Amino acid sequence: GLAGAADPADCGLSPSASAEANAKALQRALDGGNCEVRIDRPGVYDLDRTVFLDSDTRLVFAEGVTIRKAKAYSNVFVNRGAYEGHSNSNITIRGLRLSVNGNEAIPPAGSPAQGLRGQVAFYRIDRARVEDFRCEDLGTSQYCIHFADFTDVAVERFVIRGRKDGVHFNCGRGFVVRDGVIRTGDDAIVLRAIKTGNEGGRRAITEDVVVTN
Repeated sequence: GLAGAADPADCGLSPSASAEANAKALQRALDGGNCEVRIDRPGVYDLDRTVFLDSDTRLVFAEGVTIRKAKAYSNVFVNRGAYEGHSNSNITIRGLRLSVNGNEAIPPAGSPAQGLRGQVAFYRIDRARVEDFRCEDLGTSQYCIHFADFTDVAVERFVIRGRKDGVHFNCGRGFVVRDGVIRTGDDAIVLRAIKTGNEGGRRAITEDVVVTN
């Protein structure tokens, strides 16, 4: 099990705080992993940068909590190894209500996570879950949820509405998409056998797939 629980409000997270202060507070609460972090106070929390998730992390949002992008940056939540060149494992995001708020950006050429276009993204990941998720303002350039180089991942009980891809998979084994609604102007669910990141374009395998309602 996880070692303990952390309350990001103790680090300064608040609906009334600035986007910079919120991002720093949430990152402090999450740093190091091996914990459950809960956001229980209802409200809209602005973030102005990516928040990184370490292994053995459970991030839980209570009903009435919305995370809103306050400027154009790429991933809202991503496993730390995606940018540091190592793998992560055992990460769950539960209850996230995400507002893109018109803010989009893609990791640039030369980035360790080049091509990782998800608002919520995982790269080099084993055992990840996104549950009870909702995003209803997906934009034109970023995917909503993106997995790359993965094993044993799942997206369950979710609503995605907007314009770009809903759930996007690049190369891996064992994923489940279950009990969801996707209404997008582009692809709802994408399965690709092509690598992303610094290995972008190389062919690999995507297999052991379950998509069901």
